[in-house]
Amino acid sequence: MLREQKELIEELKTLIESHVADFTAFEREGRVIDANGRVFEMEMLPILENRDYDFIGVVGPDNKDMPYAYDDNSYLIFLL
Repeated sequence: MLREQKELIEELKTLIESHVADFTAFEREGRVIDANGRVFEMEMLPILENRDYDFIGVVGPDNKDMPYAYDDNSYLIFLL
């Protein structure tokens, strides 16, 4: 069993090594998304002050035709 585990470990190492570039790209893209999210959050804070809402929807060119179902909660929708 130990031999089988060692073989599986080697296979996993090989698989991981073959995808290092993919993992690096994901990490880089994640940092971009995080940075943009932080900018968005800082810009939204003054707009959202003193507003009562349970949902925020951001509608842009990529999702302008998406149907939105809202319940009786308060919500804000930002059209881009």
